[in-house]
Amino acid sequence: MRQPLVRTELVEVPVTQYAPLPAALTEPLPRPPMPPRNCVYAKPPLTGVPAVCALDGLISLVHWQGLADRANDDRQTAGKVTAGANLTNRDDKVLP
Repeated sequence: MRQPLVRTELVEVPVTQYAPLPAALTEPLPRPPMPPRNCVYAKPPLTGVPAVCALDGLISLVHWQGLADRANDDRQTAGKVTAGANLTNRDDKVLP
């Protein structure tokens, strides 16, 4: 009995690869500190209860906005880094 002819070929298949992001883009951003409770409520029923002063609260908002701006800058940078990082096998040979 004759053995059937078998043709073995090496076929290259394109594979998507991603470049690693820089550590600065993957590390968590530290949370801004909570504003101190330097004021107290003056009206019942909370008379004397520590509270955040209005000015301290506004400053805290500025800190949070700065953190959001840093996060958005990181996202833009990550987009630029990964835009060219979608690497594929560039071998265009077609095998019969």
